[in-house]
Amino acid sequence: MFGALDTIITALQSPVSATPLGLSNLGNRLSAAATAFHNSLSNVTMVQTSADGCEQELQAPQTTTSSTTRQAQNHPANVTAIDLVSTISQFEQLQNALQAAQKSSVQVQGLSLFQYVNP
Repeated sequence: MFGALDTIITALQSPVSATPLGLSNLGNRLSAAATAFHNSLSNVTMVQTSADGCEQELQAPQTTTSSTTRQAQNHPANVTAIDLVSTISQFEQLQNALQAAQKSSVQVQGLSLFQYVNP
């Protein structure tokens, strides 16, 4: 990047003849230097993007670890705050609902339109 800037500075500081060839040479040197500067800037952006990705990869485990630590710290309070009677009751209700859904699903799967068309 700095080499491209030096090329631009050198091109601007060098004497230029007022002929079309001299102006064309200056334009070509400035254009080449601007392209080199643009390519260098693109490389810097690519490296910065890569570094940001690495930083995010490093922060993800830290975030997960801190979240797990908070959950572990709150876990004893969650376990002791459970109402066992209502929890068991809710579990049995859900289990009964699941069994009823499974039985009705099996019965529906046994049905066929051919049973009604050709008795």
